[in-house]
Amino acid sequence: MMATRRRLGSRILFYLLMLVILIYTIFPFYWALRSAITPDERLFETPVRYIPADPTLKNFRQVLSDDLFLRAILNSTFVAASVTLISLLIGAFAAYALGRFRFRGRSITLYLVLSMTMFPQIAVLGALFTMVNQFGVYNTL
Repeated sequence: MMATRRRLGSRILFYLLMLVILIYTIFPFYWALRSAITPDERLFETPVRYIPADPTLKNFRQVLSDDLFLRAILNSTFVAASVTLISLLIGAFAAYALGRFRFRGRSITLYLVLSMTMFPQIAVLGALFTMVNQFGVYNTL
C-alpha cells in the first residue's frame, strides 16, 4: 500500500514536471501568435493581456500583400529545397562509400565527420558567412 502511494506520488510529480516543460516549450510560439494578432496600439500595454480583447489579422494581410516578402519566401523555399536535395544526394553517396568500402583514410574521414557534428552549428556561422562572402554569393539567389 505504501509502495503504491509512493509510486502514485512520483508519477504525479513526473507528469507535473512534463506539463511545466511542455508549457515552457510552447509558450514562445503562443506569444508570437498572440503578438501577431494583437493590434499595434495594444501590443505594449500594461498590465499584459494574455488573450487580446480585439484580435486582428491586419498584420498578416499587410505582410502577405507585400511583393518583397512574397519574393523572399519564394527564394528561401527554392534555396532550402535545392540545398536539402544536394545535401541528401552527397550524404547518401558518402555514407554508402564510408559504410561499404574499406579504403585508406576511411577512419580519419569518419572521425572528422564525428568531430564536426560535436560542435554546435552556430559556432561555424561566422566562418560560413565569410566563405559565402568570398564566393560572391551573398544576397544572391
